[in-house]
Amino acid sequence: MTTRRDLLAGAGAGVAAISTASFFAARRPAEIDGLFIYDSRNGAPQAQTKLAPGAPRLDIRNQDRVFWRDLRNLASITSGVSGLLSWSTWVIVRGLLEERGKRVVEERRIEGGAGQPTLFYWRMR
Repeated sequence: MTTRRDLLAGAGAGVAAISTASFFAARRPAEIDGLFIYDSRNGAPQAQTKLAPGAPRLDIRNQDRVFWRDLRNLASITSGVSGLLSWSTWVIVRGLLEERGKRVVEERRIEGGAGQPTLFYWRMR
């Protein structure tokens, strides 16, 4: 049996996916350069993986288990880094990338729908 709560949650997920997809559809491919960092736990970054299929990606879902080793290693070998993360994860990633000499060139808040997290799109060079 489908409840009202299930319908609202599904609608919120759809709105978040649409708003994220429309955000990336409006961006030129050159703006999504280098490594793309996302967290598969929040669901919305799947839209980006469909829009930029050739871009190297790093899912940071389990990086806390390996002390962010993969992020530290990959950030050293790429010029551009961008991502779509929650605020708390973005703060950690930004600090690690700043240690590697990267600087923020863009940061945007993307509102999530009902029951979806607010995400932040960002780029560093």
